[in-house]
Amino acid sequence: MLNKVNILKKKTSIKSFVLIAVLIGILVPEENKLIAVTTKAKGDVTFRSWDSEDFNDLKPAERLNDGDHIQTGNDGFGALVYLDDKSTIKVKENTDFDVIGTRSKGGISKRIKINTGTIKAKIQEGASGGFVIETPTSVATVKGTEFWLVATPDGDQVFGLEGTVELTNTVSGEIVTVGVNETGTSLATGEVAVTTTVSEDIPTEEEEQEINEFEIEFEGPDGNQKTMKIRYR
Repeated sequence: MLNKVNILKKKTSIKSFVLIAVLIGILVPEENKLIAVTTKAKGDVTFRSWDSEDFNDLKPAERLNDGDHIQTGNDGFGALVYLDDKSTIKVKENTDFDVIGTRSKGGISKRIKINTGTIKAKIQEGASGGFVIETPTSVATVKGTEFWLVATPDGDQVFGLEGTVELTNTVSGEIVTVGVNETGTSLATGEVAVTTTVSEDIPTEEEEQEINEFEIEFEGPDGNQKTMKIRYR
């Protein structure tokens, strides 16, 4: 159980995205529900803890537990990183989703359940525990992949940037594989397709990139304090 979180932040302007997490000591205890931490939150971004019905403003370095819910408004933008393998999720405006993860000795089995909106996922190659994104229409199974996913009531689009994404339509059961520079479409009526990506259709990142650093201190199962340093852009 986490007893204390101390956060130290530094910021420096920069134009590229890098994320490095160094774990000192042991990992967060397996039985703990802590699975991720926010690295950015700007504009209208709120979250609801898994054990609460109340929404609060989301801030950088916020601890995220299994089952927490995040939503962004018209000007909202957020980002989070999973603590086991540094897989990252960026969240654009008008998006709402659940952060779900099950801890085991092999890592965190990760799942994003998104109702509507736009996210960019960068999943580390050989990601421990696996990674799945669910929408009302589709299931995207990924590993060692970078892609955008846009979820709407009419269906979903996946824009492949690196690696491959297996996209399953939950209405028809049809499955397609989306690769680099390909766009997968999964409609609420059951149809699926893969086409060459039109660059103008890919969502854009308008946020200025900057270096951020903070530390999380927690109590390990042996009662000793452990420190995790996270550095990202």
